Amino acid sequence: MSRKLYKKILKGFSSVLDRIKFFFYHLQKISTLSIKIIFMTVINQGYYYFFLIVCDRSKGVHKNDTLLYE
Repeated sequence: MSRKLYKKILKGFSSVLDRIKFFFYHLQKISTLSIKIIFMTVINQGYYYFFLIVCDRSKGVHKNDTLLYE
């Protein structure tokens, strides 16, 4: 793996982790949510897709949040 691609992936991961921390910071007060995070990375033509899946236990609804990094 080239050094440039490696740095790009690390940069993408750090910004995703910042978003996840921000996300959890706002969900601290909600106790009915059971958080299930599935962290998938798809590398396709230089784009990085990060999928964040949140499971709401009370409704059984899956919210799919896709973050895109170039």
